[in-house]
Amino acid sequence: MTVRDNTIEGYVKSGKGAVKTEDGWQAVDLTAPARGGGGGGGGGRAPGGMLRNFKAPAAQAEDIIGKTKAIAKDGDAYAGELTEEGAKSLFPMGGGRRGGGGGGGAAPTVSDAKGSVKFWITDGVISKFELKVSGKTKNRDGDDVDRSMTTTVEIKDIGTTKIEVPDDAKSKLS
Repeated sequence: MTVRDNTIEGYVKSGKGAVKTEDGWQAVDLTAPARGGGGGGGGGRAPGGMLRNFKAPAAQAEDIIGKTKAIAKDGDAYAGELTEEGAKSLFPMGGGRRGGGGGGGAAPTVSDAKGSVKFWITDGVISKFELKVSGKTKNRDGDDVDRSMTTTVEIKDIGTTKIEVPDDAKSKLS
């Protein structure tokens, strides 16, 4: 997956995970609860959390549809608005922790949460979806900060994709 300008590579097999970090391949215990805090980007904690929370595109789409008021044809796609609770639950909570004080405090409260989703269908299956969520959180000074996120997922080469897991990653999955 790509987040901002960083590509995160990881593999999951039978409840075990491996994620590539600056220090090479690291094992990730997918059964352990995510730990809070930990700041920004490099080490195994942030990518490990992403791998731990990863959902396959079909599961993501199903989850999003369950949080949508209604879906209707919109040009070449199907679109809908999220419920307020649905938008809050899909809000990028990790982004709200940056810049605040130290370790693992509670996730920020989101107000004025809104969201929308768009699905593109090819040959009867979802080939792409785009999720947009926005809302406000408080910064460390108590001021409202507008935040937003757009996630686009493209599903392609179904049934033809070949995955070659590097040997170092395989050793972490066994």
